[in-house]
Amino acid sequence: MAAWGQCLPRSCDAGTDEAWSTGDNPRSRCQTRLPQPVKNAELGHNNMAEALRAKIRDFILENFLFTTDTAAVSLDNSLLDRGVVDSTSMIEIIMFAEEQLRVNGAAAEMIPENLDSVNKIARFVECKRQAA
Repeated sequence: MAAWGQCLPRSCDAGTDEAWSTGDNPRSRCQTRLPQPVKNAELGHNNMAEALRAKIRDFILENFLFTTDTAAVSLDNSLLDRGVVDSTSMIEIIMFAEEQLRVNGAAAEMIPENLDSVNKIARFVECKRQAA
């Protein structure tokens, strides 16, 4: 099983989450590239990715913001910078990823650069699932 850092090295996190969401894929500048979905499976992949982001966002909303209002957290904003989570909350996010999303990573890879937004968490989870 690949470690999280093997899926998306920290050096590959070039660019912003905003650039990622507008189509400038920072992974395209990396040495480690994830396989692209087959065109026939693209719709299903997009639906699964949306469902994954929704599950992550719902966890954050319910456990840290105590609301169901999806406007309370964007997919790209830094959870730490906005004060949504702190270092203790990051442990809860790690446990959520391991228990609910069924992904495991090395302790050294559980860093804010990898878990600081809904989109970053989703990218790591998708990568771990593809590597498994």
